[in-house]
Amino acid sequence: MEYNYNNIKFNSFKHRSYTFSSIKIQDLEKIRLWRNLQINVLRQNIKISEKQQKNYFAKIILNQTRLTKPKNILFKFMKKTQTIGYGGITNINWKKKTAEMSFLLNNVRATMNIIYKKEISIFIKLISLLAKNELKIKSLTTETYITRKKHIKYLEE
Repeated sequence: MEYNYNNIKFNSFKHRSYTFSSIKIQDLEKIRLWRNLQINVLRQNIKISEKQQKNYFAKIILNQTRLTKPKNILFKFMKKTQTIGYGGITNINWKKKTAEMSFLLNNVRATMNIIYKKEISIFIKLISLLAKNELKIKSLTTETYITRKKHIKYLEE
């Protein structure tokens, strides 16, 4: 099973060997583990079980994929054929044309400063194109914790 959004063609958002792609059922455990290992940088305050992860995607995200104007659009971030992270456009306000960006790189890559800086930059370029060209979003913001100095620096750059 894939979590495909009816009105979005992720594969048209590419930069060199990086792309966005629909999340597949086999990606859920990988994403859950990344979230649990990086809980300190997320709004999530407890570790989530495999069952909770599957339920969230089945009940919340799958339903969103069927909507013309979903509240959240999540996808995986890939380098060639390898899933290296995930993120999306969340808390979409279709009336005001505003939304938030979410981004999480896999645990190993997240600790490698040069790679993290490069890949968050590419992710932001691609997500900005998606937000502007595909979804007609006028304002895309993000939130992070003040303790994430390098992350903040990369966002500002």
